[in-house]
Amino acid sequence: MHFIDDENIYKFDNTPLLKTKIKDDSILNMIKSQENLYLKDVNIISPCFNENDKEVSILKDLYKNEFVSKKWERHYNKIKNSISECPYCDFGEIAEIDHFLPKYLYPEFILFYYNLIPSCHNCNKNKGVKRIHIHPYKDKIDIEPFDVEIKISNSNIVFLYNVNNEISDNLKEYIRLFDLSKRYSRQANLIFRDNICCYKGFDYKYFNVEIQTKYEYSTKIYVKALYKSILYNLKMIYNYIHSK
Repeated sequence: MHFIDDENIYKFDNTPLLKTKIKDDSILNMIKSQENLYLKDVNIISPCFNENDKEVSILKDLYKNEFVSKKWERHYNKIKNSISECPYCDFGEIAEIDHFLPKYLYPEFILFYYNLIPSCHNCNKNKGVKRIHIHPYKDKIDIEPFDVEIKISNSNIVFLYNVNNEISDNLKEYIRLFDLSKRYSRQANLIFRDNICCYKGFDYKYFNVEIQTKYEYSTKIYVKALYKSILYNLKMIYNYIHSK
Protein backbone atom coordinates (compact mmCIF):
# COMPACT_ATOMS: atom_id res chain seq x y z
CA MET A 1 0.00 0.00 0.00
CA HIS A 2 2.69 2.39 -1.13
CA PHE A 3 2.63 4.78 -4.08
CA ILE A 4 5.79 4.60 -6.21
CA ASP A 5 6.95 7.94 -7.60
CA ASP A 6 7.57 8.05 -11.32
CA GLU A 7 11.32 8.63 -10.95
CA ASN A 8 11.64 5.33 -9.06
CA ILE A 9 10.11 3.27 -11.85
CA TYR A 10 12.62 1.53 -14.12
CA LYS A 11 11.26 2.27 -17.60
CA PHE A 12 12.43 -0.72 -19.58
CA ASP A 13 12.15 -0.27 -23.35
CA ASN A 14 10.73 -3.60 -24.46
CA THR A 15 10.62 -2.77 -28.19
CA PRO A 16 13.98 -4.34 -29.14
CA LEU A 17 13.07 -7.54 -27.31
CA LEU A 18 9.61 -7.70 -28.90
CA LYS A 19 11.12 -7.21 -32.35
CA THR A 20 13.31 -10.30 -31.97
CA LYS A 21 10.25 -12.53 -32.33
CA ILE A 22 7.36 -10.36 -33.54
CA LYS A 23 7.99 -9.50 -37.18
CA ASP A 24 4.53 -8.24 -38.06
CA ASP A 25 4.52 -4.45 -37.61
CA SER A 26 0.75 -4.36 -37.24
CA ILE A 27 0.97 -6.66 -34.18
CA LEU A 28 3.80 -4.63 -32.71
CA ASN A 29 1.86 -1.40 -33.25
CA MET A 30 -1.20 -2.92 -31.60
CA ILE A 31 0.86 -3.83 -28.52
CA LYS A 32 2.31 -0.31 -28.36
CA SER A 33 -1.16 1.18 -28.74
CA GLN A 34 -2.34 -0.93 -25.80
CA GLU A 35 0.61 0.25 -23.73
CA ASN A 36 -0.30 3.87 -24.39
CA LEU A 37 -3.88 3.17 -23.37
CA TYR A 38 -2.59 1.48 -20.19
CA LEU A 39 -0.72 4.66 -19.26
CA LYS A 40 -3.88 6.72 -19.68
CA ASP A 41 -6.30 4.47 -17.79
CA VAL A 42 -5.51 0.87 -16.91
CA ASN A 43 -9.08 0.22 -15.78
CA ILE A 44 -10.66 0.54 -19.23
CA ILE A 45 -8.41 -1.92 -21.04
CA SER A 46 -9.73 -5.03 -22.74
CA PRO A 47 -7.48 -7.90 -23.92
CA CYS A 48 -6.35 -7.67 -27.52
CA PHE A 49 -5.38 -11.32 -28.02
CA ASN A 50 -7.36 -14.52 -27.91
CA GLU A 51 -6.00 -17.46 -25.96
CA ASN A 52 -5.11 -19.45 -29.08
CA ASP A 53 -3.41 -16.63 -31.00
CA LYS A 54 0.17 -17.55 -31.90
CA GLU A 55 1.41 -14.24 -30.51
CA VAL A 56 0.39 -15.35 -27.00
CA SER A 57 2.85 -18.24 -26.96
CA ILE A 58 5.52 -16.01 -28.51
CA LEU A 59 5.11 -13.37 -25.79
CA LYS A 60 5.11 -15.96 -23.01
CA ASP A 61 8.26 -17.50 -24.45
CA LEU A 62 9.95 -14.09 -24.63
CA TYR A 63 9.21 -13.46 -20.98
CA LYS A 64 10.18 -16.88 -19.65
CA ASN A 65 13.17 -17.72 -21.84
CA GLU A 66 14.61 -14.30 -22.72
CA PHE A 67 13.57 -11.62 -20.26
CA VAL A 68 13.88 -13.66 -17.05
CA SER A 69 16.76 -16.01 -17.81
CA LYS A 70 18.98 -14.81 -20.65
CA LYS A 71 20.69 -11.65 -21.93
CA TRP A 72 17.68 -9.46 -21.06
CA GLU A 73 17.73 -10.67 -17.47
CA ARG A 74 19.58 -7.51 -16.33
CA HIS A 75 16.44 -5.52 -17.09
CA TYR A 76 14.31 -7.96 -15.11
CA ASN A 77 16.69 -7.55 -12.18
CA LYS A 78 16.69 -3.76 -12.49
CA ILE A 79 12.90 -3.73 -12.25
CA LYS A 80 12.97 -6.18 -9.34
CA ASN A 81 15.60 -4.11 -7.49
CA SER A 82 14.15 -0.68 -8.29
CA ILE A 83 12.45 -0.51 -4.87
CA SER A 84 13.37 -2.04 -1.53
CA GLU A 85 9.95 -3.05 -0.18
CA CYS A 86 6.81 -4.51 -1.69
CA PRO A 87 4.45 -1.68 -2.73
CA TYR A 88 1.36 -3.83 -2.18
CA CYS A 89 1.96 -4.22 1.57
CA ASP A 90 4.78 -1.67 2.15
CA PHE A 91 6.98 -3.92 4.28
CA GLY A 92 7.61 -7.27 2.57
CA GLU A 93 11.00 -8.04 1.06
CA ILE A 94 11.04 -7.96 -2.74
CA ALA A 95 11.23 -11.54 -3.98
CA GLU A 96 9.61 -11.63 -7.43
CA ILE A 97 7.73 -9.63 -10.05
CA ASP A 98 3.95 -9.53 -10.27
CA HIS A 99 2.01 -8.82 -13.44
CA PHE A 100 -0.55 -6.23 -12.35
CA LEU A 101 -2.84 -7.26 -15.20
CA PRO A 102 -2.57 -11.07 -15.25
CA LYS A 103 -0.34 -12.26 -18.06
CA TYR A 104 -2.66 -15.09 -19.06
CA LEU A 105 -5.43 -12.57 -19.79
CA TYR A 106 -3.27 -9.67 -20.99
CA PRO A 107 -0.17 -11.17 -22.64
CA GLU A 108 0.39 -7.91 -24.53
CA PHE A 109 1.62 -6.41 -21.21
CA ILE A 110 3.84 -9.32 -20.23
CA LEU A 111 6.94 -7.19 -20.90
CA PHE A 112 5.53 -3.73 -20.21
CA TYR A 113 7.35 -2.01 -17.35
CA TYR A 114 4.19 -0.42 -15.92
CA ASN A 115 2.63 -3.84 -15.57
CA LEU A 116 5.69 -5.36 -13.85
CA ILE A 117 5.43 -4.76 -10.10
CA PRO A 118 8.25 -5.82 -7.76
CA SER A 119 6.54 -7.66 -4.91
CA CYS A 120 7.05 -9.90 -1.92
CA HIS A 121 6.15 -13.57 -2.16
CA ASN A 122 3.10 -13.28 0.13
CA CYS A 123 1.49 -10.45 -1.85
CA ASN A 124 2.19 -12.06 -5.21
CA LYS A 125 0.71 -15.33 -3.94
CA ASN A 126 -2.36 -13.63 -2.44
CA LYS A 127 -3.04 -11.63 -5.57
CA GLY A 128 -2.54 -14.54 -7.93
CA VAL A 129 -4.33 -13.86 -11.21
CA LYS A 130 -6.97 -11.58 -9.68
CA ARG A 131 -7.46 -8.14 -11.15
CA ILE A 132 -7.34 -5.25 -8.69
CA HIS A 133 -8.13 -1.57 -9.21
CA ILE A 134 -5.45 0.18 -7.18
CA HIS A 135 -2.14 0.45 -9.03
CA PRO A 136 0.99 1.25 -6.99
CA TYR A 137 2.44 3.30 -9.87
CA LYS A 138 -0.72 5.29 -10.56
CA ASP A 139 -3.01 5.47 -7.50
CA LYS A 140 -1.99 7.38 -4.40
CA ILE A 141 -4.04 6.60 -1.28
CA ASP A 142 -4.87 9.85 0.52
CA ILE A 143 -7.38 8.51 3.03
CA GLU A 144 -6.62 6.70 6.29
CA PRO A 145 -7.92 3.19 5.59
CA PHE A 146 -7.63 1.82 9.13
CA ASP A 147 -8.92 2.48 12.62
CA VAL A 148 -6.50 0.92 15.09
CA GLU A 149 -8.01 -0.64 18.19
CA ILE A 150 -5.84 -1.14 21.27
CA LYS A 151 -6.52 -4.01 23.65
CA ILE A 152 -4.73 -4.65 26.92
CA SER A 153 -5.36 -7.96 28.64
CA ASN A 154 -3.30 -10.24 30.88
CA SER A 155 -0.50 -7.66 30.87
CA ASN A 156 -0.26 -7.83 27.08
CA ILE A 157 -1.01 -5.07 24.58
CA VAL A 158 -2.35 -5.76 21.10
CA PHE A 159 -2.92 -3.38 18.19
CA LEU A 160 -5.76 -4.47 15.90
CA TYR A 161 -6.25 -2.93 12.45
CA ASN A 162 -9.91 -2.50 11.53
CA VAL A 163 -11.00 -1.28 8.11
CA ASN A 164 -12.39 2.24 7.96
CA ASN A 165 -15.92 1.85 6.59
CA GLU A 166 -15.68 5.18 4.74
CA ILE A 167 -13.08 3.95 2.24
CA SER A 168 -13.98 2.82 -1.27
CA ASP A 169 -15.05 -0.71 -2.13
CA ASN A 170 -11.92 -1.05 -4.29
CA LEU A 171 -9.70 -0.23 -1.33
CA LYS A 172 -11.62 -2.60 0.93
CA GLU A 173 -11.13 -5.38 -1.60
CA TYR A 174 -7.42 -4.53 -1.85
CA ILE A 175 -7.04 -4.81 1.94
CA ARG A 176 -8.97 -8.07 2.01
CA LEU A 177 -7.05 -9.60 -0.88
CA PHE A 178 -3.63 -8.90 0.62
CA ASP A 179 -4.83 -9.74 4.17
CA LEU A 180 -3.49 -6.37 5.33
CA SER A 181 -5.54 -5.97 8.52
CA LYS A 182 -4.00 -9.11 10.01
CA ARG A 183 -0.53 -8.50 8.58
CA TYR A 184 -0.43 -4.86 9.71
CA SER A 185 -1.59 -5.84 13.19
CA ARG A 186 1.31 -8.25 13.37
CA GLN A 187 3.79 -5.65 12.11
CA ALA A 188 2.51 -2.96 14.49
CA ASN A 189 2.86 -5.25 17.49
CA LEU A 190 6.44 -6.06 16.46
CA ILE A 191 7.27 -2.35 16.06
CA PHE A 192 5.85 -1.52 19.48
CA ARG A 193 7.61 -4.40 21.21
CA ASP A 194 10.92 -3.46 19.59
CA ASN A 195 10.64 0.07 21.04
CA ILE A 196 9.13 -0.57 24.45
CA CYS A 197 12.48 -0.79 26.29
CA CYS A 198 13.43 2.60 24.86
CA TYR A 199 10.06 4.10 25.87
CA LYS A 200 10.55 2.98 29.45
CA GLY A 201 13.29 5.58 29.81
CA PHE A 202 10.99 8.47 28.79
CA ASP A 203 8.95 10.65 31.09
CA TYR A 204 5.40 11.43 29.95
CA LYS A 205 6.29 14.72 28.25
CA TYR A 206 9.18 13.26 26.26
CA PHE A 207 7.11 10.17 25.38
CA ASN A 208 4.45 12.49 23.95
CA VAL A 209 7.04 14.34 21.86
CA GLU A 210 8.56 11.08 20.62
CA ILE A 211 5.26 9.59 19.48
CA GLN A 212 4.10 12.87 17.94
CA THR A 213 7.35 13.09 15.95
CA LYS A 214 7.05 9.51 14.72
CA TYR A 215 3.46 10.13 13.69
CA GLU A 216 4.31 13.29 11.76
CA TYR A 217 7.29 11.80 9.92
CA SER A 218 5.98 8.32 9.19
CA THR A 219 5.52 7.75 5.47
CA LYS A 220 3.97 4.29 5.73
CA ILE A 221 0.18 4.27 6.10
CA TYR A 222 0.09 1.43 8.62
CA VAL A 223 2.90 2.90 10.76
CA LYS A 224 1.23 6.30 10.82
CA ALA A 225 -2.00 4.62 11.94
CA LEU A 226 -0.11 2.91 14.78
CA TYR A 227 1.30 6.15 16.17
CA LYS A 228 -2.02 7.93 15.75
CA SER A 229 -3.68 5.28 17.90
CA ILE A 230 -0.97 5.66 20.54
CA LEU A 231 -1.43 9.44 20.58
CA TYR A 232 -5.18 9.02 21.10
CA ASN A 233 -4.49 6.68 24.03
CA LEU A 234 -1.25 8.20 25.23
CA LYS A 235 -1.84 8.07 28.99
CA MET A 236 -3.06 4.48 28.87
CA ILE A 237 -0.06 3.38 26.77
CA TYR A 238 2.38 5.28 28.99
CA ASN A 239 0.99 3.66 32.10
CA TYR A 240 1.13 0.24 30.45
CA ILE A 241 4.79 0.70 29.53
CA HIS A 242 5.77 1.78 33.03
CA SER A 243 3.84 -1.06 34.64
CA LYS A 244 5.98 -3.67 32.92
